[in-house]
Amino acid sequence: LIDPSNGKVLVEKIIFDGPQDNLTFPYVFTADGDFFKFAVRQSGFARKMHVAMPGMFSLISANSYIKEIHETKDLDVIDFNDKLEPIYKFKPVITEGTFLGLTCNNHNDLFIDWYNNGKMDIVKYEAGKDKPSRKITSNVVVDKDILDNFADEDIDITASKKNSNIIYSALVFKNADKEIELGIEKLDFATGQKKYTNEILTKDHIKGIKKSYVTVNKKMDSPDLGPVKTLSVRALKEIDDHLIVALSSTSSSTGMSGGIWISEYNILINSYDTDLNLKFQQLVPTTYTVPERHLPLGFYHDKNKLYVISNDKTGMTTINGTYSVFDLTTGQCDKMVLLSKKGIGNAHAAASASVLWFKNSFVVSYLDLKGFSGKKYDITLQQNSY
Repeated sequence: LIDPSNGKVLVEKIIFDGPQDNLTFPYVFTADGDFFKFAVRQSGFARKMHVAMPGMFSLISANSYIKEIHETKDLDVIDFNDKLEPIYKFKPVITEGTFLGLTCNNHNDLFIDWYNNGKMDIVKYEAGKDKPSRKITSNVVVDKDILDNFADEDIDITASKKNSNIIYSALVFKNADKEIELGIEKLDFATGQKKYTNEILTKDHIKGIKKSYVTVNKKMDSPDLGPVKTLSVRALKEIDDHLIVALSSTSSSTGMSGGIWISEYNILINSYDTDLNLKFQQLVPTTYTVPERHLPLGFYHDKNKLYVISNDKTGMTTINGTYSVFDLTTGQCDKMVLLSKKGIGNAHAAASASVLWFKNSFVVSYLDLKGFSGKKYDITLQQNSY
């Protein structure tokens, strides 16, 4: 814990020290500082069998270890007080199904998503309780083979900030007609009601989206959403009376000197109202190729404006941070620019999810992406005005 007025470290301690044999995944929830909930899931992926590369989880859907990653050996949930002292611990019920994700609402209730026999079951644990209070089975039906190449970014769940009983989920999957489908669902844990909307992402549909794109910045590339079959959910956010879903497509290739390179294509942003009616659809035409990793994507909103920070590769070696502003009422793009690289290395990428937003400015952290396997970065901070 850090004192924001002077940067002094108030408390520093190890809060969890579990078994080290298998890869573990941490989840942190704070509700803007109202509480601190920590969950950690132990997977079936043995550490000693593999070399952990920084981009491993970006590539995990392409290899045979995905089932081990989603296997759950153990699951711990711990609530802490403002001195980082544990005040409540419990182990949620681990089903025979496959773990898909978890989230927490602003009332400290926990929701866990499991895949069971073709359906997704989301269970709710009320704050301070170790037994589920309710389970809702999603209307989405997916084939068990989806888990053969299922990655964490293929599905997202988020709790509503306005209604503690509402959960939203977003999933890209191959449906029974072998089409790529984006499914958005709203689940009400007070009433058990479910609402679903979808979008069939055929090649012709994607062509139509690209054709309708209105160029905002001629310095940026023409729209390119990449391979339709690799589209996945990059973000799911409730913003006031809007539900924002962002998608992108990725591909991988082997470099001339070895190593895996990851390409990410344009960002497709869908905005729905809270009844899941599509209000607008926009593209951010950014594309990059970097070694062994996904670059982050950042969102911020204020006064009915949606701000998006992403990365775009221009030329052979230059990666530019990009800044886009959308009007949430009209769906129009007010601004789309490449951020200045003055004082920033050409190959340094914007840590888009870690932007500091202030009243009249925002600060972007840039990462020096040296090598294929380094986990430490030199960071340069850049202040920008709106």
